[in-house]
Amino acid sequence: ICTKMVHLCGFTVITACDGIDAVAKFREHADEIDVVLMDLTMPNMDGITAMSEIYSIRPDTKVILSSGFNKEELSERITSHPPSGFIRKPYSMNVLEAEMQRVVQGD
Repeated sequence: ICTKMVHLCGFTVITACDGIDAVAKFREHADEIDVVLMDLTMPNMDGITAMSEIYSIRPDTKVILSSGFNKEELSERITSHPPSGFIRKPYSMNVLEAEMQRVVQGD
């Protein structure tokens, strides 16, 4: 569902099955990616670790994390470079689109 929502927001989507796959796909397509949207909780490598790996590949990457945690709980768990955006689950199409546009435009 999220893939379809992101596509409807006007973005080309590259999907990954877990954090390890996300980092591998990012490494392969780093120059083509405008924004990374990923869940905090993923199999094999969580979102914070994957985000850190992505930042080590390209430090200026715009990352939006999604979680059932609230933003304050998330900020307590992140000790390094924070994400560019955050969406609390469950979220609507309007919330997703607004956050993706805000992050991509650098607001």
